[in-house]
Amino acid sequence: MSDSKRPIDVLVASLVGSTPEDDGEAEPQSGDATPQETPGRVEHAVEAMAEASSAVLRTVPDSSPHRLERFCDALAKFFDFSEAEARRLLARIDVAEEWMEGPDVGISVLPVDGGSRVQSALASLVRLPAGVTLSEHAHVGREQLFVLDGGFADSVGHVVWPGETLEMAAGTTHSMWGLPGAPCVCAALLFMDDGDGDG
Repeated sequence: MSDSKRPIDVLVASLVGSTPEDDGEAEPQSGDATPQETPGRVEHAVEAMAEASSAVLRTVPDSSPHRLERFCDALAKFFDFSEAEARRLLARIDVAEEWMEGPDVGISVLPVDGGSRVQSALASLVRLPAGVTLSEHAHVGREQLFVLDGGFADSVGHVVWPGETLEMAAGTTHSMWGLPGAPCVCAALLFMDDGDGDG
């Protein structure tokens, strides 16, 4: 082992039972003397660091104009319209003038004209900045949410990030709030009848 003092080297050294400083003083050991759990411990530490890095990256805002293109096909299916319409909608997300005041302070909405499958639903994009709460509300009909940017958590225990969906049944209630990082932008369908939107 080197005498590096980089945090990653110190971490790995501690997992295998030595530190960079005492490497030179350690008694020679045969290869069989290494504890059997060491590879598992190192693997676990690497997995934990990867999970932590992923969680941190989710909170770092990405302001590039093409950051949401990966959702074009899924958004077109969600709102039952063409990919060209989905691209046009995605291009409107960062235009402040497109949004109108929403149901609670700090929340904004962008109405959407969905296709025939979702004609019985109120279709929109909803912007929920970090730390802003949409107060508890009941669902008259089924609600479908598809997160495009940022993330949200709700009072039922859901945590939803980009590319993930949440469906709430008619009669259910929850409140929800934006998670740290970029404002949460999600596509929303609020069905106003008993239709399931699949026909």
